[in-house]
Amino acid sequence: MYSRILFYCLCLLLESIISYNPASNWRNEYAFAAVRNDATAYTWGYAYYGASTEFNQNPPSNVRLVTSTSYAFAFMSSDGSVRFTGSSSYGGEYPTFDTLESITYIASTDFAFAALSSSGKVVSWQYSYSSLDNNLNGIQSGVTKIFSN
Repeated sequence: MYSRILFYCLCLLLESIISYNPASNWRNEYAFAAVRNDATAYTWGYAYYGASTEFNQNPPSNVRLVTSTSYAFAFMSSDGSVRFTGSSSYGGEYPTFDTLESITYIASTDFAFAALSSSGKVVSWQYSYSSLDNNLNGIQSGVTKIFSN
């Protein structure tokens, strides 16, 4: 009980640095992410779930949003670039490259990420063995917000 209250208070303090959505962000099975007051992000916990010494040696800067699946983290910087860490099978790696550009928001579920670009295009990637419907016909332009539950 007290840890949830403390966590919520910490999130309020960081609100000016990062976006926080308690319904969809920061959930992970066995790893944590933190954003320091200089807006660099770090991870700790089990490597398979997103904690990475290699990632921490070159952390993303100007982090504005952190979101996660059960096994991976996505960090969005103020310039719209995105970095990932965690299990590639659970969204920890974008299918063709590990950095997305011009992203305005990222939503996540337990096993999938979806990113909204500044052009209004949505891309999604997920747990490699799931049957998530990636049929995004009709929403490849003009999208202004994305959500997850």
